[in-house]
Amino acid sequence: MRDAGSTLVEALVSLVLTLVATTAALSLLNPHHLAAQVQAEALDMHQRLRVALDVLTRDLSAASQVRSTADNAISIALPAVGTTTPSETRSFYLDAAGNQLRQFDGQSTDVPVADNVVGLTFEYFGDSAVAGGELTPLGRPAGADLGRIRAIRATVRVQAAQIAFRAAGSAFARPGTARDSRRALADMSVSVRIGARNLGLPR
Repeated sequence: MRDAGSTLVEALVSLVLTLVATTAALSLLNPHHLAAQVQAEALDMHQRLRVALDVLTRDLSAASQVRSTADNAISIALPAVGTTTPSETRSFYLDAAGNQLRQFDGQSTDVPVADNVVGLTFEYFGDSAVAGGELTPLGRPAGADLGRIRAIRATVRVQAAQIAFRAAGSAFARPGTARDSRRALADMSVSVRIGARNLGLPR
């Protein structure tokens, strides 16, 4: 007569079957977990773009003077309250080594605006030679041409914070380790044209 208990072999077979079933169940859940991770990272990228563009739009639209320009930096003067007289200097620039959009007050305060920023460019527009015409591109103005600026286009590019969500290729400023296309999040770039309402007004 056979013992009612299970043998070691039966216990091992049962364990193997349980592991196979668990692995199969987890593999079905994994795509959902991956999708949630990718979506959270994409939302974070959108949030960083929104913060960067909100700050740039707020300050550049209020600028009473553009003091200097560069490929990935701008220095402006903000007016005193209730006037168009410049009173406060503010600079925005790309810290390429730290992957940050930074803001400097011209004296001692240098703070990050947004992290994982890998691209920042400014384009400048001035009055057309034709009366009532569209604003025309100014290239990179300097000296007296700074006074011709009436609008600025800012372009910000952000990357996924985690290297595991970045792959290789032109869609990534800083390549990562992603091998699965479902995991790779291409850099996001947004441009906004900002009318500087105080530029060109008498002081």
